[in-house]
Amino acid sequence: MADCERKWTIYQHQIQVVFDYELKLGRNATNVTRHINAAFREGTVSEQITRCWFAKFRLGDTNL
Repeated sequence: MADCERKWTIYQHQIQVVFDYELKLGRNATNVTRHINAAFREGTVSEQITRCWFAKFRLGDTNL
């Protein structure tokens, strides 16, 4: 999961909290990526990074 932790902005913790929240609501990675990029700025996260964090959280690793 090391790829999850590359190129983060100052918003890293906030974005990870959003990932966890959105996953718990059953949202998909495509929409979550779009929403995060709209809220923070385009290019903040890629869909691949979102999927990586979702996989991490699904395995029970919710360490931010």
